[in-house]
Amino acid sequence: MSEGSIDSRIRKGGFIRGLILGCIVLALSIVSFYFITSANTTPLVALIVLYGFSIAVPLAVTVLFAINLRIKLGGYWTFKQAVTGNFIMVFCSYMLLLIGRDLIFVKMVEPAMAQKTEAAMLKNSAIMYKQQGITQAQSDAKIADMKKQFGDGQGTSAGALAFAFVETIILLFLLAILIGAVVKKEPPAFAKV
Repeated sequence: MSEGSIDSRIRKGGFIRGLILGCIVLALSIVSFYFITSANTTPLVALIVLYGFSIAVPLAVTVLFAINLRIKLGGYWTFKQAVTGNFIMVFCSYMLLLIGRDLIFVKMVEPAMAQKTEAAMLKNSAIMYKQQGITQAQSDAKIADMKKQFGDGQGTSAGALAFAFVETIILLFLLAILIGAVVKKEPPAFAKV
């Protein structure tokens, strides 16, 4: 099989898996939003859901999809091919999340998503500080610091959004490199290529 046809299959496979991964990440993002903002969520469960649904599960699915793509291509691919396929996959996933959550879900279904998430995080943090025995003054100071970090809608200029987008693309590329290093499998030196 020619190198061009393998590269084409890698791009196509990465794109298809990226769309599937994007749907999974989008669904997890929406479910975690509703779960975190529900009235009966404990702080520990909110943290587990937040980090599990936004980091652990998507990362595990990404690695499984990368391994699946490598197997579909014959079981071997170079580091460059692994990074290319993985980058296409995570980039497509991110774009689907950006469009599905930030442009459609937030605009049409839940316009106050950011404010509700902030309120839930502040409430859960206050409960957690109280459970840890932190004094009210220290708790109030930490909550005030968290409010500053959330900001009041600052950083939403076109320049800030463009910078955040470029920063995310760089991080996705680094993620693709890491996953590529984990899932690459060079053909044996004695095998016919």
